[in-house]
Amino acid sequence: MKIIYVTTEFVTEKRYGGLGSYLEKITDIFASRDHQVIVTVLSKRNESFMYKKNIRVERVKLSEFVKAVLKLITFGSGVLYKYLFWKYQSYILNRRVAEICKKDTIDIIQYASLQGTAYYRISDIPAVVRISSYAPLWRLAGRREFDFDKAVNDLKLMDYLELKAAEKADLVFGPSRLLAEVFQDKIGRPVEVIESPVSPNLGEIDDSIYQSKLAGKKYLLYFGTLNALKGLLTIADSIEDVLSKYPDLYFVLIGRASRSRCTNGVNMADYILNKAGAHANRVIHIPFIQKPQLFAIIRHSIACVLPSRVDNLPNTCIEAMSLGKVVIGTERASFEQLITDGVNGFLSVVDSPESLKSCIDKVMSMEEAELIKMGEAARARVEKMAPEIIYQQVYELYQRTIRDFKSKLDG
Repeated sequence: MKIIYVTTEFVTEKRYGGLGSYLEKITDIFASRDHQVIVTVLSKRNESFMYKKNIRVERVKLSEFVKAVLKLITFGSGVLYKYLFWKYQSYILNRRVAEICKKDTIDIIQYASLQGTAYYRISDIPAVVRISSYAPLWRLAGRREFDFDKAVNDLKLMDYLELKAAEKADLVFGPSRLLAEVFQDKIGRPVEVIESPVSPNLGEIDDSIYQSKLAGKKYLLYFGTLNALKGLLTIADSIEDVLSKYPDLYFVLIGRASRSRCTNGVNMADYILNKAGAHANRVIHIPFIQKPQLFAIIRHSIACVLPSRVDNLPNTCIEAMSLGKVVIGTERASFEQLITDGVNGFLSVVDSPESLKSCIDKVMSMEEAELIKMGEAARARVEKMAPEIIYQQVYELYQRTIRDFKSKLDG
């Protein structure tokens, strides 16, 4: 099978997030089974090269002139500019896809939902869209106040483009039931759920940073971007009470901290340090770390605290559970798909410091043997997302989409 993945980000580019990481995994899985994979991705230059065996990357550069014209004609309107810019991105990406399709026989195209890459989809080849986020939720979850139900309906012009792009696909799927239900309601058609693949072996472990900064310390761990969307305001509002109640406990924060209007322009890490008050000396912030070093710190933690306001089956939770750690996640933020409260982790109420502190109390009251048992239950859950399982599900989805597409043509 020959597959094209159309995306705004991939691991070959300087900046990428969860979407790029997912695509690296799924392309590796298909390429290792002798499928031919082409990744068409936005980049700083036009270029074609072999990334790995059976994986070719087609970099697509956007015109600076066109971007300047779009800014000029939109008179600085952020919403209108994004709408037109995303349409332009989709056009340029799909123009490259069309060029590829003239030379290669492509079986199916998978588009990222992000920024409506499928808006100008190639109409004569079967196409699926994978949901990676839902813009209104992600946008409003970064503000001081957040209401899930209001955010779902706070659609802007560019959000309609993402939804319209998904409507144009032959099939839509995503990793989380939460976002599948939201998208299904908005586009008026079924959205299937296939979880993201998880490698049973996360690779090498490097305990150098653990040994130099954390050896001998008891600590709870947050890792990921430090912002309001990921629940850092709830951590901030809880941290003084938690550290006061447990005088030998540390709280470790790993990740980039950005300035935000939520914190009056204060860096989120500094904001949490200030909120810790007299216990700030037991808050440790590590801005950047390599994965092998991070995995060592996860393994030595008591538990991982990940109180996101909304998420899409986050890699942070999956990685922690893969390492046999108890995770404190949040209800109605997709963690409930992975965590059964009190069985293989804990679920707190979004934006509730009291609920988060209650979950931390439960963790802190557990014996080591109980934590290990719960951690093993966490590991067992994510083993259901093993590459061979997810490969079979995605492969069957592709095959079904191709059959249905041909049936429509024949009919």
